[in-house]
Amino acid sequence: MKSWCCANPPLPNQRSFVSIDVPNVVLCAVRLPEDAFTPFALVIRVREADGLPTRCRVGLPAVPKSVVRSDHLERPSLNSLPIEGDKVIVDLKPFGIVTFLAYL
Repeated sequence: MKSWCCANPPLPNQRSFVSIDVPNVVLCAVRLPEDAFTPFALVIRVREADGLPTRCRVGLPAVPKSVVRSDHLERPSLNSLPIEGDKVIVDLKPFGIVTFLAYL
């Protein structure tokens, strides 16, 4: 029986699916969008937990084509977030929550 692989190119043997480079930012959600209008996207929500303004880098499973902020109902905005390779740069206010859509 042949094994099945959906990754193109194959993913490394060991790696986090999503990573955050600072300890005061918490990953709240990683999931697929609720609607069918955003294919090949991930909904990612992070929050700042220590009351400090923070810039963090959120590592993704692949290099995204684009990343846009969204509201809490996952409606995309026109505000794109900067990308460095497979990482998204997110600025958070103290105790702030940011939701974004990463199009892979």
